[in-house]
Amino acid sequence: MMLSLKSMFVLGLLSVLLGAMVVYGLKTTTLMDDTDEGAIIVETIKFPLKLRMMLNKTAFELNETVGIEFSAENIGNETLNMSLYEDDFNFVIYDEASSEVYDWNKNWAHPAIYISMPLPPGLSRSGAFQWSQDYNPILVSLDQYPYFEYKKVSPGRYQIVGQFTSGHLRLIVETPPVTITIRS
Repeated sequence: MMLSLKSMFVLGLLSVLLGAMVVYGLKTTTLMDDTDEGAIIVETIKFPLKLRMMLNKTAFELNETVGIEFSAENIGNETLNMSLYEDDFNFVIYDEASSEVYDWNKNWAHPAIYISMPLPPGLSRSGAFQWSQDYNPILVSLDQYPYFEYKKVSPGRYQIVGQFTSGHLRLIVETPPVTITIRS
């Protein structure tokens, strides 16, 4: 079967377009999915990882704990050599003025121990976190006994951005923001 020059051009153009869509999609694909119960799931792909952040609802009472779940799936075709503490999930909370309110990594210490955790293709790693509706602690005194002030947030709208950071893979994957409401 012989193809005409026009047919070869069209097939070539379609191949280039399909290739560009695949490459572009693997770098920036972002999906949002609302479920029936008010839960929300956001996903971002930054090859070779797909990061998923899940909240069971988006409206909370004042002082109610906000539960956040993460999973990072290896969508590549090679095993990723990851570390238990060096490669980890994080979330950052922003207020309506886009100012940082809370950063989980700034409030929890990680041991300086390298524990290898290979992540084969198709498998994922997960974690569950909680935010108690507080601000990052503020150091009030540098006396002999340091004193930190812990302040709770006010009712309003806040945005949660999920992250997965890998130092040795030189990779930071960040979800799109999810807006939550805190009611009084």
